[in-house]
Amino acid sequence: MGAIKGVGAAAVEAIIEERVANGAYRGLPDLCRRVDLQRVNRRVFEALIRSGSLDRIGANRASLTAQLDRAVHLGEQNSRAMSVGQVDLFGLSTAEDTHVEDWTEAQRLTGERETLGLFLTGHPITPYEPDLKFLVGARLVDVGGPRPAAPKLNADGERTWTAGKPATVAGLVLEIRRRPNRVTLILDDRTARLEVSLYEETFQQHRDIIVKDAILVIDGSLRYDDFIEAWRLQAKSLMDIDRARERFARRLWLRWPAAFDGPSGMSRFEELLKPYLRGPCGVSVVVSRPDYSGRLNLGNAWSIRPTRELLDKLSALAGRDGWYLVYGPRNDVRGEETSIWR
Repeated sequence: MGAIKGVGAAAVEAIIEERVANGAYRGLPDLCRRVDLQRVNRRVFEALIRSGSLDRIGANRASLTAQLDRAVHLGEQNSRAMSVGQVDLFGLSTAEDTHVEDWTEAQRLTGERETLGLFLTGHPITPYEPDLKFLVGARLVDVGGPRPAAPKLNADGERTWTAGKPATVAGLVLEIRRRPNRVTLILDDRTARLEVSLYEETFQQHRDIIVKDAILVIDGSLRYDDFIEAWRLQAKSLMDIDRARERFARRLWLRWPAAFDGPSGMSRFEELLKPYLRGPCGVSVVVSRPDYSGRLNLGNAWSIRPTRELLDKLSALAGRDGWYLVYGPRNDVRGEETSIWR
């Protein structure tokens, strides 16, 4: 626990000493009651929650956060009572178990990265992995292939440079480094990392999306860099991955949610799609019930813009595995209309 940002050695020692002496903690109020709050303050508890260290003693991280103020208050109250010889007869050692909806995956992962320096329970790119095989040429671990042979020298003994090869990659922006007339990004896609260089002009054209923790799809020229002994991409164009998904998806297949069954179901479905209609992405639905099933391609009037907002709403209704996108080639507006659900 000492490696968690915001948690010092004294706090770790206090928590472990009390646990060894009197057993496992039964919850956040019990933890706040038993440890020395002079050594373990509120900021320590916050860091422990955000890192996932207290997952086993709470319903979820959002609930632990909602419960924290009350738990610390009761812990302080209990300490004052003990200092004057009073016995806790009125529930000073307990706090109401506050249950709230858990954080989103993005919130959870941000907390882990800020306290641990890494993503522990997932990666922000994971929800996009079904789309990556259509949007990029290769995952970062495979981009470029093996290290090329030693460079050739010309008649003057100078190195001859070969042209870079075109490549399209995607990854989370871990670092942004500014240098004179150049910007360098470090991308991570859970399989590997890649250094991406941008000329100042390219950076200025896309500066609104080049931010830390953004997931970008980047077209560029790939070349092996002997100085860093790794492949490096010279970026030519960049796009936020949600925008890329919205632009290149040609059909949305949806497993029809039970919430839309019944006579009014189609009207409710239309209201959901209404803000996103008139887009390039067709819609097809798959219905599977005990007494009937079917597949239906909706007409052009139902074509949508598959924005992140809409897809999040569909995930809430049908689950993340309840929909998927079909892509066509970037120069083909038709795309395929086939389903993986049989």
